[in-house]
Amino acid sequence: MLRKILLEARDLVVRILDQNPGGVLTGPEISRQQALGNIVIEPFDRSRIGPNSVDLHLGHELLVYGARDHTPIDAVEPGARWTRPLDDALDPEALQPLLPVPLRSDGRWLLHPGRLYIGSTLEYTETHGFLPVIDGRSSLGRLGVFAHVTAGRGDDGYCGRWTVEICVVEPVLLRPGGRYFQTTFHTLRGRRRPYAGRYQGDLGPVGSRLARP
Repeated sequence: MLRKILLEARDLVVRILDQNPGGVLTGPEISRQQALGNIVIEPFDRSRIGPNSVDLHLGHELLVYGARDHTPIDAVEPGARWTRPLDDALDPEALQPLLPVPLRSDGRWLLHPGRLYIGSTLEYTETHGFLPVIDGRSSLGRLGVFAHVTAGRGDDGYCGRWTVEICVVEPVLLRPGGRYFQTTFHTLRGRRRPYAGRYQGDLGPVGSRLARP
């Protein structure tokens, strides 16, 4: 009898999951969830909602690790391969200093290959009951710009501005406020356990806090 009950319960769960498959929210559903307060994007521009994503903008600050000269690598020795001295290596067990990247006279940043740039989205976001994912827009990818290194997936319950880890294949000019990113929202299964980690509430570019307990 117990086995029969367990099998019937399993079949019921399977039917429920089949009726509510996981997936990515469509643009209209993103808009609906935003109206319900389950997705928060501030400032919110309805025209930036696509078929299944929302475009986000780069914030007004871009940082690099350490007290290093931001001179183009090939300006020192054309064609040279940039390497970091061992005594200047990034240490994940220690908090690393971050310095601002200066803007050019035209109001843009010049990004070089071989460097990691820490920025953030202009928009403040909250996600309740969904898994948010950020990536670069396809137009950005076609310029050889990576919007993140490995941290493109967020967490249910995260509130704050996304930190983006930008790398480039070619020298590229980016502008504060540029519409470079897009976020998608995935459905979840199971009981929620909202995010309450060390990056909760960040409002600007933040480096690694791996060394922080």
